[in-house]
Amino acid sequence: MFELFGKSLYYSGSYYIEELVPRSEYLATHVKAESREKWYKSRYKVVVSEFIYFFSCECGLFEHMGIICCHALKVMTVLGLNEIPRKHIMKRWTVDARDILPEHLKHYQKDVGLPDCSTFRHNAMYISALELVMMGDSNLEAFDYVMSGLAELKKGALPLSNLKDGMSLVEKKKACKTSSVCRSVASNGSQKQNNDDVAASSAWKIEWKKGKQVMTLGEGQSSVHANGTIQANSGSSTV
Repeated sequence: MFELFGKSLYYSGSYYIEELVPRSEYLATHVKAESREKWYKSRYKVVVSEFIYFFSCECGLFEHMGIICCHALKVMTVLGLNEIPRKHIMKRWTVDARDILPEHLKHYQKDVGLPDCSTFRHNAMYISALELVMMGDSNLEAFDYVMSGLAELKKGALPLSNLKDGMSLVEKKKACKTSSVCRSVASNGSQKQNNDDVAASSAWKIEWKKGKQVMTLGEGQSSVHANGTIQANSGSSTV
């Protein structure tokens, strides 16, 4: 990976940058674009996301291989960035590439961060499990003993774990996520209702004309008279 990145950094020196949209769109052109064969692509458009979090080049190298291209690197250099944005650093190219856990244990990965151990039982089991790993890693005999013991322990704990009391770390995370979604939906629904009420109240205009109450709507809507008759309006004039 280091060699591939070095090549991209080296090739970036062969391009000059033209700013199409300030801090948003750039055109990377090869210095020998005119002398190259016509079939050889020499110009690449690079789009920079808001707050400079992500660089998208039409060459598609990053989307295809996860390696940042020389065109995006050149734009980063022009913008004066001191480091590569985190979204361009793929985990599979780092020293933590092997730190990949199953979905139900993903919250223990280093890049996710340790979970909040809010219960004593979770914290106690976590420390004990780490001690077992340390002892089992001492030699081959200890490894076989710990693995066989864990297999038996897992087999016995499986039927007992089917009953959930809602206090486990996973259950609490699910409950927190569900409540957050519910609050978001309720907030959006309330905001929409308020907007509808404001729009409805601002659209109606009540006036008295020739002793009769008239409710007038805006352009393209209708007027409702006190006797219940409705008349369409072509404009915003009062009926």
